[in-house]
Amino acid sequence: METIILTNGTLITKSKANELYKNGLRRLQISLDGNIKDGLANIMVNSEVLNNLRDFDKMKKNGCCEDVNYCRGCRAVAYAVTGNYLAKDPMCIKPFVKKEDIQPRVIKR
Repeated sequence: METIILTNGTLITKSKANELYKNGLRRLQISLDGNIKDGLANIMVNSEVLNNLRDFDKMKKNGCCEDVNYCRGCRAVAYAVTGNYLAKDPMCIKPFVKKEDIQPRVIKR
């Protein structure tokens, strides 16, 4: 297997059969509906899986909270536990965090 890291930080793994997987084959074992021979740019734009992962409304309809726009949860864990990669992340810690425990973080340079 070969790993490709895109400039936006997305990790793509190419299997020996030239199929592409997001987050590596070990984590989210869902093919990106294409072959490397189709061209990576074409797959990135036209893959149903990647388009679903970019559609936050679909994730919210599947139980993800309003913070999915920046958190997204772990799609691999959601898929492993529920069989649906758009489902709520069952390991989400948000229900256990109190708002008063969150402190603004100041980064000093």
